[in-house]
Amino acid sequence: MPAPSKIAMVAAGFSGGEADQLRRAMPSWHKDGELYKFRGKFIGGMLQRGYPRELAERLFKQIEGFGGYGFPESHSASFAILAYQSAWFKCHYPAAFYCALLNRHPMAILRERPPFNRCTTAQQLTALGNNRFVRIAGVVTGKQRPGTACGVIFMTLEDETGNHNVVIWKDLQSRYRQTLLTGKILLIKGVVETSDCVTHVIA
Repeated sequence: MPAPSKIAMVAAGFSGGEADQLRRAMPSWHKDGELYKFRGKFIGGMLQRGYPRELAERLFKQIEGFGGYGFPESHSASFAILAYQSAWFKCHYPAAFYCALLNRHPMAILRERPPFNRCTTAQQLTALGNNRFVRIAGVVTGKQRPGTACGVIFMTLEDETGNHNVVIWKDLQSRYRQTLLTGKILLIKGVVETSDCVTHVIA
């Protein structure tokens, strides 16, 4: 089947801009989607140019069908190219490949190695009950010490599944001051506390 946008221009008199809008609307091919709004103009344009209604309706139906599989197919092709390129880089330039992975999210690789492989992920943490002892690890993405919190630090660690909310009391801060100041990836032991659907780890 020729490109639907080309059919719309040649057979139904669509302008280039209108044909592009039709192309963009194709993923939403169902009755309430954007593509259906072009049906009247498409069929009317073909009728004005002497084409039979049956042909016009059949062509529009084919465009709807193309929208149903054509775009997922093109996405699959794109993913296939990305997968091939990733495999090629991993084979020929492993150092650069793993460096890129670390830049994307280091926990995705560190999780497979001790002691990180014994840690509870952010996704798993929500299923645990109160007062459970856990080990968590992640990239430090935020630290706050509000003036009204009596010196308590609220820290956010991000792993490959989500965020951990960590509470660090003042007496613990003095013991691990340098680590808390400079650490980029931390492993923390603590107790789970859930209140009002918000889960914290008390270090």
